[in-house]
Amino acid sequence: MIGDVESAKVVFGAHYDTAAALPIPNLLFPKNPLLFVLCQFLIVVPMIFFMLAVGITVFQEENISYFAESICRLCDIMEEEEEEYEKGNRLGDN
Repeated sequence: MIGDVESAKVVFGAHYDTAAALPIPNLLFPKNPLLFVLCQFLIVVPMIFFMLAVGITVFQEENISYFAESICRLCDIMEEEEEEYEKGNRLGDN
């Protein structure tokens, strides 16, 4: 600092923010909504596969992880609902 802050006519200030030391760089995302969603998937999908791989490895005696089993159950529920919907549409067409 140079001079007296209290008697100065003009005071210049500056701020320099040092980024945290992380193993990955700061992530910048595009403003385009489609590309933004794509970037989000590129981050999330590998995490999901990692969780599946770890879960299947850790719970090998059960032959499937809780996460993978939940995904399978969700797919089964969705498939059953789709079949019921199609069956209802076929009955309504007659």
